[in-house]
Amino acid sequence: MYRYIIIDDESLIRKGTIKKLEALQDQAVCCGEAANGREALEKMQMCMPQIVLVDMDMQIMNGVE
Repeated sequence: MYRYIIIDDESLIRKGTIKKLEALQDQAVCCGEAANGREALEKMQMCMPQIVLVDMDMQIMNGVE
């Protein structure tokens, strides 16, 4: 089973993406979500996701950084 993390500064986008991906729950599970890149780095060290869904345009440490 794959683990993924969602990184987006908009809470509704994160929640909506998780909801859409629930159909894949037998293949992939959300191991976390983060509102910016810094927060995501901390969470990724804990849950070690194989897939990262990231917003490229965020205020604190964007997707490119």
